Amino acid sequence: MRRVALAALAGVAILVAVAVLTPGTPTEPEAGVSTTSTAPRDAAPGLPDPCRLVTETEAEAALGRDMDASREGDSSCSYSGPPDGAVAASVRIDVLHLPGGVDDLLRQRDDALRAVGVGAVVDLPGLGDAAFATTLGDLTLLRVVRGQVGVTVGVAGNLADPVAVAQQLAGLAVGRM
Repeated sequence: MRRVALAALAGVAILVAVAVLTPGTPTEPEAGVSTTSTAPRDAAPGLPDPCRLVTETEAEAALGRDMDASREGDSSCSYSGPPDGAVAASVRIDVLHLPGGVDDLLRQRDDALRAVGVGAVVDLPGLGDAAFATTLGDLTLLRVVRGQVGVTVGVAGNLADPVAVAQQLAGLAVGRM
């Protein structure tokens, strides 16, 4: 029972952290949009489909375990697996329009620095036009921008190097943008 509660808590932590670091992200699904469909479909207008940027098979390979896919609206895709220790393994991919491109991402990085401190935010040169990762306990969020498309890769779980896992998945996403 405790593992289930902790797994649910980890999932909520990803949702909250992504919402905090993704300005304008809706907290409720759009009316009429299923939140459990795993079939790829058209993403939000002008944005890539997050479930095609990183597939379930790729998430499983990166985390080294079986994952189940779910979709939250047209701009978010999640993969979750069984708990490994106290925390459930999960990956969440969010896409959003950043009209200011790199400038918007750098503002978000500065907001993250103010919110969590310097040691928890790492710039990742060479990934997209700009990228950074934020780690809070067992949760790592990697934000990357290419042109005016931003992608957040959230990774949670008992991982040896969560930033490396997030970078691997973000690299796949950027290559498909």
